[in-house]
Parts: sequence; C-alpha cells; structure tokens
Amino acid sequence: MILRLCILVFATALWAGPEGGMKLAFEDQFNDKSIDESRWSFKKESVKLVDGKASVEVISGGKSTIWRSGELACKFKQAYGYFEASIQMVQTKGHGVYFGISGSSIETKFPSASLGFECGGADKVGPYLDVGELLGTQKLRPKESPIKMEGGVTYKKFNTYGLLVTPKTYLWYVNTRQVFRVERPTPSGPLQLKFSHGTAEGGVLRGFPNPALGPEPLVIDWVKIWK
Repeated sequence: MILRLCILVFATALWAGPEGGMKLAFEDQFNDKSIDESRWSFKKESVKLVDGKASVEVISGGKSTIWRSGELACKFKQAYGYFEASIQMVQTKGHGVYFGISGSSIETKFPSASLGFECGGADKVGPYLDVGELLGTQKLRPKESPIKMEGGVTYKKFNTYGLLVTPKTYLWYVNTRQVFRVERPTPSGPLQLKFSHGTAEGGVLRGFPNPALGPEPLVIDWVKIWK
C-alpha cells in the first residue's frame, strides 16, 4: 500500500505542469463575438476573431510588398507567475511572429527583461531573452534551438507555449516540457503578455507582392496566466 502511494505521488509530481500549485489569475478562450477590449489592446484592422480564435495578421500597406504589423497586448499584468498560450505559429518565411512578456523592477528600471518565443517560419521556433541591467543589455539565445519541430507538421496544429518567471529564474516550456532555463535576477514589477506579427524593416515582405494575398496569420486558441 505504501509503495503504491509513493508511486502515485511520484507519478503526479512527474506529470504535473509548470503551473502546479498556482492559481489561475487570467484566462481568455476567445469565445465571444469579438475580442474583449477591456482585456486587450489591439488594432481592429489587424487583429480579429476567426472561428473562436484570435488571429493576428499583417495587413496591406496599399502597395506591392508593403505590409503593416499586428499586435495583441494583454491589459492584465502581474509580477512573476506562469504565462501560457495555445498557438499556431507560421510556416512561410519573410515575416516573424512572437509570443512574449516584458517588464522591469518596481524600484528602478533595472533589471528589465523581454522574453518569449520567436518564429520566422521554416520550422524555426526558439526561445529568446533580452535583459537590461546596469552594465548594459544582453541578448540571450540557446546555441541550438531546443524545440524540435516535425518538418512542417507541427504548424498544422496548436502547441502550448509557456513562460515561467520566478524571482531568480526564467523558464520556457513547450507542451509543458521545459526547453530552456536562465538563472539570474528577474524584474519585480508587473509583466505584460503580448503577441506580435511583424514585418521586415520598413514593412517590406518581398515574398508577398500581392496586397490581397498576405502571409498566414499568427493564431491563438486561448491564453492563461497563473499566479
């Protein structure tokens, strides 16, 4: 009996998600008729609901190969915690999408941090961390992406991307599996969650010359924030 109990406790700990022991502080399933403007900041022309999911797009700038970026920013903020979202990334090249959080310390502007996941298409999804400290800014990336994609198959489904921030640690998760970790002091002030779908410098996307046929959107199924 004791052995069975130990095995059960071990299995529960092994399969527990990174939000284990936390309480859900914010959630949006995007099931309303439109995106809740009391919860999100965005431009209606580039962010909309499609089939119960948030679609962050780049839109035509009115000329061939010229496009404008889209962004969806959460108005709810908190210090530390676990931030996660179910996302379908992009596959085509020439544009980039991001899911991340950013903030700074309450007492001073240092340390400040911007971290998350970036995707430039072509099976390239990776964690990023930009840290601002008294000695300057550092851009931290793993030497090789720890996120293994499936030759384009991954982009046909949604994956859960998570960011956990504690007072001394940054952690990145994909489908509840830890893929990256950085140990260093983190911001003590509120962190804001954002999604962005960006263009190249100057808004030029040469791979999409037709203003009526832009690249695929960044699609978000749901968002949860744990405290």
